[in-house]
Amino acid sequence: MLHQLEKYLGPIRMVVFCPAKSEPAMITSSDVDKFKTHMDTNFFSALKFILPISQKMATNKQKGGRIVIVGDPMATQSTVPGMAAYACSKHALEALAMQLRAELMPHNIKVHYFLPVMMQTNFLFRQKQIYPLVTKENLKHRRTSEADYMAKKLLRGITMEEFMICGSFSITFMTTLKAQFRIAFNLCFAPIAIMLRMYEDMRVQDQMFAYRHHHLQAQEAAPRDKGRVRK
Repeated sequence: MLHQLEKYLGPIRMVVFCPAKSEPAMITSSDVDKFKTHMDTNFFSALKFILPISQKMATNKQKGGRIVIVGDPMATQSTVPGMAAYACSKHALEALAMQLRAELMPHNIKVHYFLPVMMQTNFLFRQKQIYPLVTKENLKHRRTSEADYMAKKLLRGITMEEFMICGSFSITFMTTLKAQFRIAFNLCFAPIAIMLRMYEDMRVQDQMFAYRHHHLQAQEAAPRDKGRVRK
């Protein structure tokens, strides 16, 4: 297929990988298949897609090109209960982006890893309908943005030759924990980012305790309700 594409369109100079699968996956009620399907869509499909193209870019006469991978800071910079399978697949995708950058740089292949703000799309709206209550509560106050605005952010980052392109300053702020920016910037903001991450993790734990308490109350109330119906 790649040979046919290059025959009609010429050498591939840039590729953008952006598909995503996100379904509820609570650890206590999910099986391995749920994780496998997320990995197949969000990670292995990227690998099958990017490997042959990067090899083509490295060996064609006009060496070089660009590979853009779209990640999700919500999954890789924070913890959201109910999205375990999605988060694991996105962490794997982030590791792939960093490996690609290191190995393809000598071949003049630029790698860009985009971390957008949650975008107001029909996909996000549909996904929110099926999330468990604890996930909905966690996502309720998270910032969203227009898809067109995020596209402009991506194009600007590519133009500026940035590896890690962040959709907002808060994402840039938390990315200092991965040491992907200048040393002075990392040293100034990484300690604050660590404290914010610790606070976020404690808040998520409180949400999970509240969710667990609500779930136990519902289980205790169910037998009593059945008994009343029988009488």
